Amino acid sequence: LNEPAPPAVEYFTSKAREEQKKRELALKREIENPPEPPVATKHFEMMEEKEQADAEAARERARSKAPMKPLPVNYFTKKGDEETAANAKAARDRAEAVQPDAVKYF
Repeated sequence: LNEPAPPAVEYFTSKAREEQKKRELALKREIENPPEPPVATKHFEMMEEKEQADAEAARERARSKAPMKPLPVNYFTKKGDEETAANAKAARDRAEAVQPDAVKYF
């Protein structure tokens, strides 16, 4: 079992170890001195930072405003009734404008 490996196996094993060490050194250099990111990446990072700053500014504006007083329960019902009445009056006025006098009399 403890026989020495054939010369070809030893050769390729040593080559694999050398390549592994080269890769480890290259990775270490890459980690220590990362390359400059592409222009597009910089642009999108800058855009993201700007969006985050805008969102934070909007949050601050929202926090600084006084809270809105609550509306009555039937607020929108009243608004809808008023709008319906206004639309009905406008329709009635339009109808009366084109109605002949004889029809108005009777």
